[in-house]
Amino acid sequence: MIVVAYIGAALFGLVIGWFSARLLARRAVSAHVSHIAAVIAVAGGGYVTVMSGDRGLFGMYAIGLFAGFIGYAAVFHRLHKDRAKTIILLGVDAPD
Repeated sequence: MIVVAYIGAALFGLVIGWFSARLLARRAVSAHVSHIAAVIAVAGGGYVTVMSGDRGLFGMYAIGLFAGFIGYAAVFHRLHKDRAKTIILLGVDAPD
């Protein structure tokens, strides 16, 4: 179960980093309290699972968070069938 915790922690860091970059840095002009609250909520969920004492539980939470992040982007792309909209959703700079 320790491997799940390490993998989950890495994926959790990736998702938190993406949230921070996408919601805060890329929207520095129009960052709202709700954007900051989203980052705090995700981090708080990780904290609550860590406090349960089961490291595997945190790993599974983080893996599920990452899977949801990837799944949302995939479903969004499939529904809209527009690469430009998906790139904007993910916060990636469009290739020139």
